[in-house]
Amino acid sequence: MVKGIWQKWLGSGNSKPPRRQPEETTATPASPPPPLEAEDYELLFRQIREGMMTGWDRSRVVQFFEVLGSRGDDRLWAEWLRGYGDRLLAQNSSSRELAVVLTRLGQMQIGEFSKVAISIGSQLLERQMGVQTPPPPPVAPPPPPPATSATPSATEAGEDLQQESSEPPVSESGISEHEVSEHEVSEHEVSDSQVALSPDEYFQKGNEQVSQQDWEGAIASYRKAIEIKPDFGAAWINLGGVHFYAQQYPEALEAFDRATAFAADNPSLWFNHGFTLSMLNRPIEAIESYKKAIELKGDFIQAWQHRGIELSKLHRHEEAIACYEKAIQIKPDFAEGWTGRGNALMQLERYEEATTCYDRAIQSQSNYVEAWFNRGLVLMQQQKPQEAIASFEQVAQLQPQNDRAWINVGLIYLSLQNYDRAIAAFDTVLQLRPNDPDAIALREQALKQKERNPDA
Repeated sequence: MVKGIWQKWLGSGNSKPPRRQPEETTATPASPPPPLEAEDYELLFRQIREGMMTGWDRSRVVQFFEVLGSRGDDRLWAEWLRGYGDRLLAQNSSSRELAVVLTRLGQMQIGEFSKVAISIGSQLLERQMGVQTPPPPPVAPPPPPPATSATPSATEAGEDLQQESSEPPVSESGISEHEVSEHEVSEHEVSDSQVALSPDEYFQKGNEQVSQQDWEGAIASYRKAIEIKPDFGAAWINLGGVHFYAQQYPEALEAFDRATAFAADNPSLWFNHGFTLSMLNRPIEAIESYKKAIELKGDFIQAWQHRGIELSKLHRHEEAIACYEKAIQIKPDFAEGWTGRGNALMQLERYEEATTCYDRAIQSQSNYVEAWFNRGLVLMQQQKPQEAIASFEQVAQLQPQNDRAWINVGLIYLSLQNYDRAIAAFDTVLQLRPNDPDAIALREQALKQKERNPDA
């Protein structure tokens, strides 16, 4: 029986239980919850982050905060996020996905929280995407120095890149009117009617606008630099980066493609080329871009990891496993690599090996929610209910708002004919999401089975 239940609600993900109205209950007044501690904020933010990576929109994020009641106040969250952001910015590296998530949260207009999120996210993306702010040009009397004096070379411009895109590089002969037109920059034309600026000065102006999060102004400046100097590689790179900040992925891809004509030997450029393609859900092309990054830099851990992710999307799980193994070989405590390998093994129904991978991920990062959750799923498949429950309870401890963990706990107890505990688990889900159709239907099913089996 349990196998059928799991397949219905967890297997393909296509079946939905019947939607019914919850039973009327009498709520017991509860005392106000205590304020969140720093650790609580971090645990809850992990759930927001994971939700955003699976497609949460503004309404879902707002709902998340509303469930928290007074503890979901955007000003309180903004205050915590400032400190969290300071720690992130003090690190030498951070997750690209996190930078994208923060930028997206910043665009959702959720009060002070979004203002802080966009500030932190844009700084992280600026660091990772390779939007560079070179030192100011030397002071000199007019006319300004030649463009080549302050313009980074193609190689220099690419060395610090962290994100670029794909499609066949174009020739260096020039730019079509369609690609860089007056129309594209008209709304944010640079104020240079009295003083003609050099490409380097437009480039510097664009960098200053990036630091002010003036994306459209920066785009106009970089395009003016390119209009004057079509082979300005650093400007193409930064133009792509700003389009990426603004989630304008096709435009970012076009700019990054141009950049490959000037920095084709830069592994980070090809990684970012692939990453942009991943955001556009173009896995086949992304895989080739990650491959180029790896060919140029064999120990590029993130390129191995993301190539594995894209291969799994295409159900090429054996190849994905090989990529994760390379990443783990380079960094044995790479929790994301162990989890990715476990995910691919689970798809191949190699459950014991998958469990071992999740265990290794948890050894490296004990609060890694994805590893705990997927460990629970694979243990369910192995008919190890108590161990699976322990994994899902760990998820619930790390993420109290994770209703899917409680759904799975309820399903396991339902399969064990422990109806009281199953009902309690589904009640927990309904406290988090009162209209959850899965929890409503499953709770009713547990009640009916309890009536039929009063001695169970």
